[in-house]
Amino acid sequence: MNYVRNCFFFFYLIAIISCGNQDPKRFPNERSEMAVAMRNMTDAMIKTKLSLNQSEIIPLRFTSFNHNKFTDTSFKSDWFAPMADVLINNAKYFDNNPSLETFQTVVNTCQVCHEKTCPGPLVQIKKLY
Repeated sequence: MNYVRNCFFFFYLIAIISCGNQDPKRFPNERSEMAVAMRNMTDAMIKTKLSLNQSEIIPLRFTSFNHNKFTDTSFKSDWFAPMADVLINNAKYFDNNPSLETFQTVVNTCQVCHEKTCPGPLVQIKKLY
């Protein structure tokens, strides 16, 4: 139980820090709820990727972000919610079965979604492989 509480605190702290220190060159768009959620997930994935070669792998612990407001409402489409659910499910699968392969499945999910809409983050996503 302490492990869960410590993990929650750790990710909460990361979220607070990352929201306050966002480099405008790395994140050029405004801070919509969706943009912040995506940035937080990217930061979590970077930390998790670095932990893959360590004895204790950092879980992703992604939560649903379907309710977040978009920077540009034209990005929201009929396929977004199902694709977001696939990402959440793949992240949960990674958390339960951490490996490079399951991590790359999560990255692939991000890439496929961003190839359909909002391609700006693809450069950042490809760095996660």
